[in-house]
Amino acid sequence: MPRAIIYIDWPNQGHRGWDLVKLVDTIGAEVTILETVLYEEEPGASLSRITRYQDELPRCGLRRVLLPVLRKPKRELVDVQLSVDMVSDAYENKLDLAILVAGDADYVPAVRKLIALGKQVRGAAFGSPSGELRSLIEVLPLESVLPSIKY
Repeated sequence: MPRAIIYIDWPNQGHRGWDLVKLVDTIGAEVTILETVLYEEEPGASLSRITRYQDELPRCGLRRVLLPVLRKPKRELVDVQLSVDMVSDAYENKLDLAILVAGDADYVPAVRKLIALGKQVRGAAFGSPSGELRSLIEVLPLESVLPSIKY
């Protein structure tokens, strides 16, 4: 089974009423999940949705990356750090498969680099993912599995 790391853009994907552990179980089926990395901005106002299942979180190998809130644009730091970590993990051969829980085009350069390095990349996202991202990787529409991953 491929070794996988799940990267979650929490500001863009994490406020939709889904259970983090159920999401990991669903998108991580048939792979070996090494770690789930959740990127969010401090102060973590949405943390209650994560800590609600605190006892179960070690099972999905959760690591939180807290980034300072920038005035404008707020979410770019999350996108940059997530992209840097994905590419670094690929260069260090920590993974065979990156699972990106995000849908915006900001991740296209990082996804291209992972593919060039011979890594597999899959996506999962709510809403309409960028066409450019969908042209590179398969993106699971999370609305299609929402009933099975809701709280």
